[in-house]
Amino acid sequence: MTEQDDRIAEALTGALRRHAEGAPSSDGLAERVLARTSTRRTRRGFGAVAAVVLAVVVLSLGAVLLAQDRGGDPVAEPVLPQGWRWESYRGVAIGVPTSWGYGVPGPSWCSRTPEAERPPLRSGAVGRPAGMRAVGCPSQYPPLAEREQWLTFEDSGEVGIREFDGGWVEETRELDGVFVTLFSANDALRAQVLGTLRPTSEELALGCGPMHPAAEGRGYRPEPGGPLAPGEVRSVSVCRYARSDAVPSGPPLLAARVVSGDEALRLASAVLTAPEGAGPDDPESCAPEYDYGPELILLHLRADDRSQEVLVRYAGCEGNGTDDGTTRRALTGDLMWALDAPPTSPGQFQVVVAQLMR
Repeated sequence: MTEQDDRIAEALTGALRRHAEGAPSSDGLAERVLARTSTRRTRRGFGAVAAVVLAVVVLSLGAVLLAQDRGGDPVAEPVLPQGWRWESYRGVAIGVPTSWGYGVPGPSWCSRTPEAERPPLRSGAVGRPAGMRAVGCPSQYPPLAEREQWLTFEDSGEVGIREFDGGWVEETRELDGVFVTLFSANDALRAQVLGTLRPTSEELALGCGPMHPAAEGRGYRPEPGGPLAPGEVRSVSVCRYARSDAVPSGPPLLAARVVSGDEALRLASAVLTAPEGAGPDDPESCAPEYDYGPELILLHLRADDRSQEVLVRYAGCEGNGTDDGTTRRALTGDLMWALDAPPTSPGQFQVVVAQLMR
């Protein structure tokens, strides 16, 4: 590994220690399958898939994050306040407190679970474009006692400040065609969060670049490398991308995370021990131009002395499976469960792939 690789690995290790992700969950599995099957054979359907574009880049806070400028020299990313993380979507990034969760019901807030089953109110949450239930709620936001601070990304909107009851304010700013809205009753925090809004065109230190040739077409294969054993893998960067022709203009990186320790071993084992081959596929389920699906995941497996990239396709009618540039392998239930962790959980997949997770 190069000296720069060592610096990136050190930054990744720090991020892992301070920002461990939760265990994989099956929440939303049925919705993702339904969303995928409802878009079969239609261009318009895959346009809807493009709306479900999200990218979350969780960075080690208070640390200097390495990137590459055009000359190839390391440059420092801006540092957020301690206890904050970066959130990214389609080429923009913004900092939020690490305590904020994910998922914003928006105007459909009244369709949530019964009060007895609702989780405790969160200090804040981040949301991205997705399909919503057609529910006629009595107001745009919940009652005062049920409100949380919500930050949302949209592909369209109206810049400005709108006041609501109880001192709550909704403010929207626009950068590079992305509209970022924060709903909060804390004026100082709102200004601080929105003040971090910036482009995310540089490669961040989680090992996932905002652009990648794998998103540009079905012909991409990783560069072959020496075989890795699962026990050699020290960390894995998980990079989820949209296919570049299935999203609005802007970088196709949807989400990124990095894992180490037992989680890295579990993921590496699932990838490297899967049976050789391909699939499962269902080529009769969609039009040929969409046979490879609207999204994919790239894994960067890192050992002490080398790394290997593995391409994972799961969202198409055919071409599903993994590819490390030398060996193609079939998807398995173990692999799909290992991938099903926020913020890089697969957003869309075929029924035949979902059946692996039963």
